[in-house]
Amino acid sequence: MVANKLTPSSDPTQTVAASNVVDGLALRTAWDNSQLPAGGDWGGGLPGPGTDQNKIIGLLQTIDDYADALGDLSISEAVFQIIRGNFGRAGGLLDAISKGVRPPEPDVVDTPRGGLDLTHRVALLFAGNPAVHPKWAAIPKHPRAVAEPWLDSWLSQVLPDPSSVLCEVHYKVSGADQVKQVRLSDLKVGPLDCTAMADAADVPQKSELEYRILYVAGIPSTADKVQIQYQPATLPPGTVFFPDFFYLAQSLRNLVGSSRALAPQDLSLPEKKAEDLGGAMDLAGLRVRANAAVASLTNDVTALQTAIAGLPGATGAVRDALLRCSFYGVQGSVPFSSSDPDPHLADQAASILKILQDRSTRASAVPVNTATLADVVGVSATIFGNGFVVLPQFTPPDFASLQTAFGQSSALVATDPVAPARWFMQLTHVRPAISRLDAALSLAQVLGGAAIAPPKLLLGQLRAVPGDKWLALPIDPANPPEKGRVAFACVTQGDPVNQNTYAGLLVDEWPERIPSTKENAAVAFHYEEPKARAPQALLLGVCPDTRETWDDDLVLGILHEAQELAKIRTVDLDSIQQVGQILPALYFALNMKGATISANFALVKESISATSIRSS
Repeated sequence: MVANKLTPSSDPTQTVAASNVVDGLALRTAWDNSQLPAGGDWGGGLPGPGTDQNKIIGLLQTIDDYADALGDLSISEAVFQIIRGNFGRAGGLLDAISKGVRPPEPDVVDTPRGGLDLTHRVALLFAGNPAVHPKWAAIPKHPRAVAEPWLDSWLSQVLPDPSSVLCEVHYKVSGADQVKQVRLSDLKVGPLDCTAMADAADVPQKSELEYRILYVAGIPSTADKVQIQYQPATLPPGTVFFPDFFYLAQSLRNLVGSSRALAPQDLSLPEKKAEDLGGAMDLAGLRVRANAAVASLTNDVTALQTAIAGLPGATGAVRDALLRCSFYGVQGSVPFSSSDPDPHLADQAASILKILQDRSTRASAVPVNTATLADVVGVSATIFGNGFVVLPQFTPPDFASLQTAFGQSSALVATDPVAPARWFMQLTHVRPAISRLDAALSLAQVLGGAAIAPPKLLLGQLRAVPGDKWLALPIDPANPPEKGRVAFACVTQGDPVNQNTYAGLLVDEWPERIPSTKENAAVAFHYEEPKARAPQALLLGVCPDTRETWDDDLVLGILHEAQELAKIRTVDLDSIQQVGQILPALYFALNMKGATISANFALVKESISATSIRSS
């Protein structure tokens, strides 16, 4: 049984089977044919009665148990897949074993896990009126900041001081080297404007940022070898390089662009309707902002059109008008030069005018004062581009409950105060949206230094429960939370506990199921072959009481009641011989106590009688 190679061979070594390896298949076949009796003589080359033989018998019996278990599993899997109508998977397990390949994972043993279903929501939450950070207060408010003040305000809190961001412009005039230092504050661009043009690189390129730097630097037309040095050799302490600043701005733009505006429903339980609890969008305020954006664009287009009429003489007015028009997100709108005649100025101005006139026409065509929320938001996208995000201000639903929920933030993690930071860091590895938020906030801390404090998450949970515990902490099996709750983790600006007007971004949302400690497993088989056809009946279950969530017992009770009613409606003639003469007929459920849905024709009869009396 040693691979039929007991006799030495003269063939090459790599082609000769090892003479000390037992042919397992031959050994197993002999065992099945009862040729290897326990305590008997098994023949030459095999162990005789004793310890070694007993060990081999134990291994063979173990193989028998494994084969028997695999056979049972294969039959169960085949029946399960056939019942499901998946005939291709019915013989997959045995087929894989026979070919010596890895079999597919059996579905018959996969028991769905039940448990507590919760919802987590992570948001940027802005409460009250927007307040720009003092370090950005000297920057004029441009159209983007007027159209979206809350986002502009929050960005001013996390972006570094614009006066600390600087570069140098090197050029030659008549062979002499010239250097001009330009700070971000010199560009007069706001936080939202910075995120919109965050496409700078280490190597200078003619983007909106480069054109703004060169325009502010006032490079004369006779200059040559113009180069922007983003990392000059000598800079004062605390300086932030332009590429670093705009990498942060780009991270913030990616965060904002991948999130969506908060709505009242986001601060409510899924089964509750926010409107019924007092939640409402401030559509009037949003319309005011949209009208202001339309008016601003119209005025700037008119100013540019008027300035173009003065060419070729009045180039300064055209440059000023182009600079104002550069805040609407049109590429190439920053003047190519800050002084001296420019042969390209007229063509540049005409091109920008054509684009902005088209935007103005489309935005003005929307009746903002009567438009829906989506149409009003669309006006801002038309003016500033599709990537522009507008955050409507709104009144949160059931503010008293939210106030209680957010007021418990510290108490929720009293037993483990560092749990939110640990939880947030762990989520960065599995939730891309949380990773973007973490990257943006971490970069802001690196560049802002001590001026940017690490964010502290404001926690809250609905339904608000006295003495509550954070749902992200380990659950006490003896006292589990109720199903269907929502846990909030918010990076905030303002005071959401005491200010009852909100705006913000929903960064991420996901459901979580905390598995039950034990599960009842079962397999349901249908006695008929599944049929690929649409269902012809629909069972609509109505909750009989005021409970907040469904549970298994309630669903099962409704199904049992429906089954009993179906049996009553499908009786045969033998069961109703006394009334068979009046068939066909309709059977209606009747419950005199009004405990369930029923049809009481006595009320119909009374109504008909009353109508007859009035007619006579």
